[in-house]
Amino acid sequence: MAIDPATPSTVYVGMNGGGMAKSTNGGASWTVLNSFPSFDAFTIAIDPAAPSTLFAGGMGAGGTGVFESMDGGASWTAVNAGLPYYAWVNALAIDPATPSLYAGTLGGGVFVLTVTVCGDGIVDGSEQCDDGPANGQPGDCCTATCQFRPAGTGCANAGDLCTLDVCNATGTCTHSIAPSPTCTMPTVAKGAALLMQALSNGRNRAHFKWGEGPAVPLADFGNPCGGGLNRFCVYEQTGPNTYALAVRGSPSVSGGGI
Repeated sequence: MAIDPATPSTVYVGMNGGGMAKSTNGGASWTVLNSFPSFDAFTIAIDPAAPSTLFAGGMGAGGTGVFESMDGGASWTAVNAGLPYYAWVNALAIDPATPSLYAGTLGGGVFVLTVTVCGDGIVDGSEQCDDGPANGQPGDCCTATCQFRPAGTGCANAGDLCTLDVCNATGTCTHSIAPSPTCTMPTVAKGAALLMQALSNGRNRAHFKWGEGPAVPLADFGNPCGGGLNRFCVYEQTGPNTYALAVRGSPSVSGGGI
């Protein structure tokens, strides 16, 4: 059994015959962690510096050695580098100063593992990513538990309003030429029209006609003279989910065109 040092009402307990249960109300009720492997957890240790990170040692059909969770028991990964095959781990202790995890085994001695620290900017252990203090922040593709955000999640704008800024499957913020998926589309083909005119005074004028589609409030088009970010983007679809930028423009400093 182990008690969360930051939230004492959160308790983890290994169950006889395999499995682990978690209580968030001091033991009044329990939830079985179905993600935990088929494994007899003889010992549990919680990282005092990051209580959502915990380790379980033992053996069973689901594996032997040590398993790590970085999300409060929601998911688990084996961390057995350096441990002998089929190590029966019956004691765990964390040295927060190193940080190191000490694993005592039945008849095999004591082994030391480096504890993964989510937020130190180094990808190690069961981490998929580690962007340091940016982890979990809006616009970052790495979660607070050092896992990739789902592909397609919005990420930091690169400064070009004509690009689609989303995380890919490997935790990288990409900036492809494409309209935002929240853009309103015409309900029929050719339901919208755009007329570009070059005026004799040297300025340009764009006339947009929205003929077939849902009503769009004027405020959604922004105010080019209001100091906000505005960009005029016309896309040509060159294939399924593939676009090229046909026209790009911004309001002029004097508010006289693009």
